[in-house]
Order: sequence, then structure tokens, then C-alpha cells
Amino acid sequence: MKESKKKKISLLALLLLLCLVMAPVQASAAKVSLNKTAASVKIGKTITLKVSGTSSKVTWKSSNKSIAKVSSNGVVTGVSLGTAKIRATVNGKTYSCKVTVKNANATAKSLKFTTSGGEYFIIGESKAKISFKLSATSANVVVYIKNSSDETVYKKSYKKCTKGKTYSFTWNGADTDGGMVSAGTYRVQVRAYETRTTSDCLILYSQQFSGGTGTSSDPFRIASLEQLQNIPRFNGCYFRQTKDIDAGNGTITGMFPKDTKFTGTYDGGGYTISNLCISINTGFTGTTVNGLFAYIAKSGAVKNLNFSNVNAPDAKAKVAGVLCGYNEGKISNCTFTRCNVSSQGRKDIYLGIVCGYNLADGTITQCTTSDCSVSKGDGYNGRAGSIAGINAGSIYDCTSTNVSVSAIDYYSYSGGLVGSNKGNLINCTATGEVSGYQPAGICGYNSGLIKRCYFTGIAKSLTVHHDEGTIS
Repeated sequence: MKESKKKKISLLALLLLLCLVMAPVQASAAKVSLNKTAASVKIGKTITLKVSGTSSKVTWKSSNKSIAKVSSNGVVTGVSLGTAKIRATVNGKTYSCKVTVKNANATAKSLKFTTSGGEYFIIGESKAKISFKLSATSANVVVYIKNSSDETVYKKSYKKCTKGKTYSFTWNGADTDGGMVSAGTYRVQVRAYETRTTSDCLILYSQQFSGGTGTSSDPFRIASLEQLQNIPRFNGCYFRQTKDIDAGNGTITGMFPKDTKFTGTYDGGGYTISNLCISINTGFTGTTVNGLFAYIAKSGAVKNLNFSNVNAPDAKAKVAGVLCGYNEGKISNCTFTRCNVSSQGRKDIYLGIVCGYNLADGTITQCTTSDCSVSKGDGYNGRAGSIAGINAGSIYDCTSTNVSVSAIDYYSYSGGLVGSNKGNLINCTATGEVSGYQPAGICGYNSGLIKRCYFTGIAKSLTVHHDEGTIS
């Protein structure tokens, strides 16, 4: 009995020992660690590092803040290309992560390639402005200026461009060697890492004039017939003639047909255009028109310009003048000596030395013609005058001396000043000879206002042939 009891005690002791051996070891303290030992981030972007296994305060530090910086919360920002170590110190022990900052692709938003001030881009006379901003921060950004053959003529580099910030510079047309590029079409291309963004094209013109930028304070300067014919490419600008232009009896085509009216300002500077023949601009749709400035728009103006021996003889012209066919702008202080306008058209022909048809908004002031002739051949319903064929606008203080005006055939009117007036004709005088179907010294037909106007010379009527307006 005693022996059995001993065996039971021994068995219990053995079971207790086994339980002690097999019991789990008490868990040791949690291990402290950094979630990354190596990482990459794009320039301008962020990643977050974390320390686990501790509730103690963590101190963060970057080995190179110019490459990667870190916040007190472990947020790492890529600053520039390269590598930096981000260190986390906690409870006296330091853990580190190697961070590589990589470049980022970005498109160039709001990419603009325009001429500074909005004028035309002319070699040696003006500059172009390039501006852009990137969709993301990127390093080693390069801006290329390329010609029409996709060759780089100029480039500018940026070490880093920040997202959303506008970058700009000006280009004067110089190439990378300092010389000037040739006239042609150019584009800007921005390369941000592997992404390229290309601008619209900008035309670089050769020196079309003798200087100037086309503004009111700095007009394009005209010193030759060739430069004069460049005006249509710069319509809407300001121009000033700087010397007499002798065309040597050459012929040019009238500029600015109706589809592209002259909207600029031409100041003759008191100089003369001489020995020139003007032919019809075939680009004019509808009625054929002739004149140096075929159609002057409301915003257009020509002043202080002299013409000598300039002719506009064209059998096909229906509206013609030495200066213009149609005028709805301002013509002032222009003189015409030994000039001729003629046409052999069949119907509705309007001819004048200054203009063929002065429209309702047109004004002609202080202009003179001398020793000039206007001749309309066969064809009914024509109008011919030394100043204008038809005046529907206003003509003031103009003088015509020793003129010869003729408009033959039925219902044609000729006048020493205008063929037909339905506007204002004020303080104008004429001398010479007027002939044709219905000739008169001042105007053939009047339905407007004529005031203080006189004619001396030869005409069927010294004033008006047919009047339905007001004469005083």
C-alpha cells in the first residue's frame, strides 16, 4: 500500500516536470525596426518611413538635405538627383535607409512662343519670348529652339524646374554660336526627362524694312520699292517712308484687295514715289480694283505722301485710283503730279486720281493734284473726277490744278473734282478741262452737300451738271 502511494507521488512529480519543460518561454521584448533599408523617390515626390516596435520618440535626419529631406514624421521628399541616407534614432540606437532620388517626366503646360510686345519677329529687330510651366517637378530640363528641319539652333538648360512655376526667357534670333539664324519657321521644344512638349511655330522674318518694329512710336521704315511691297505681310502696323522712291518706270501690283483691306498707317514723311505703273491685283474677288493700296479700311490711314508720274492704266479696272480704289479710312496731305488713271471697262467704272470710290466712312483732306488726267472710255454709268470718281464720304480742302477729266458714253458723269457726289464736298477748287457725256467743273452729279467749291476752266457746266443735293 505504501509502495503504491510512492509510485503515485513519483508519477505526479514526473508530469509536473514535463509541464514545466513544455511551457512556452515568456515572450521577449518586441524588436525595433525601420520599415525600409533602401527606397527610391522621384524628384518633387514623397515617401514615408516608419519605425516599429517602440513607442519612444524617433529623431529623423538626412545625410544630404539638398538631395532628400525628411520631416519629423519620417516623410521623405526628393529634392534633387542623387542618393542620401535617412537616419532614424530611437533609444540611443540608429537605423538607416538609403534613398535614391530619380528624375520625373513632365509635360510643359502653357507653353508659349511669341514675339515680345506682339509685333512681328524680325531678325535683328525684335525678340521672341518663351514661357512654360511643368506638370511635375523635374531636373535637368532643356528648352530647345528648332528650325523647320528639326535642327536645334539654340538651347537653354535648367537644373531643376518646380511644378507649376512659370519659367521664361527671351530669344533674339541668335544661334548657339552667337550668330543670327536665317529667316524661317521655328518651334520650341521642352524636354523634361523623357517627355518632350513642342510649341506652335513662329515665323522669323528677314529684315523687311530699314528698321523699326511696326509700332506707332517706332514704325517700320520704308526706303525702297522692294520694302514698300513688303507692307502686306505686316498689315495693321505703322509705316514711315524715309526717302524718295524712284521705281524707274517699273510696274507693281496694287496691294490690299478687298479681301485683305489695308488696316495700318502709312506716313509718307513728305517723300515721293515716282515713275511707277500700278496694275490690278488679281487676288481681288468680285469687282476689279486698282491702286497702290487697293482698299483702305476704316482703320487705315495714308498721309504726307507724294506721287509723281505714277499711273494706274488698266483696261479691266472698274474702281481705280493712284492711291487706292476704295477708301473708307483717312487720306490726308497727299500730292499727285503728272499722274494718270484710265480704264476701258464697259459699265459702272469709277475713276479718280486719289481714289476711285470714297466710301461713306472715308475722308480725304488737304490733297492736291496737278497736271493729272482721268479717262474713262466706252461704257455707260461711269464716274470720273480728279479727286474721286464717286464721293460718298467727306472731301475737304482739296485742290486740282490743270486737270483733264473725261467720261464718255451714256449716263457717265465727269467732274473737275469728283464724278458724282453724295457725301460732303467742302472748300475744294479745280482748274483744267472736263469733257464727256455729262461733264461739269465741280461734279457731274450731286445728291449731297457741296460748299465753297469752285472751278475755272473748260466744262459744259462750271459747277454741277445734274443737282439733287445742296450747293452753297
